[in-house]
Amino acid sequence: MKEYRSRLLTASIILTQAFLIIVLRLWYMQILKGNEFEKFSNNNRISVTKYPAPRGRILDRRGRELALNRSSFDVYVVPNDITSIDDVSNILSPSLGIDSKIIDEKIKKPIEKTVLSRP
Repeated sequence: MKEYRSRLLTASIILTQAFLIIVLRLWYMQILKGNEFEKFSNNNRISVTKYPAPRGRILDRRGRELALNRSSFDVYVVPNDITSIDDVSNILSPSLGIDSKIIDEKIKKPIEKTVLSRP
């Protein structure tokens, strides 16, 4: 019986230490380094990627164009990341050639996919 008690005591000590190590690591990551990891997370979710258009025009057997490459530029705004909608619309207005009031309205719309493009 003593043998089982010593094994049980050893196993419980090992499990307690493992649990304590996990709790201490979580505390370190959440409390001490939480702000640093939050900054990493915010910087990680925004990225600009350029994709080249590798193909040329697509023609049918008579030489008529079926598809061609055109540049398309879209602007997406995440309303939760904006501190001042007026500042954003004033910055975007000259670049896009759209009135700042129209940009304000599009940003303030309910959550839906809104694409700002030139008229």
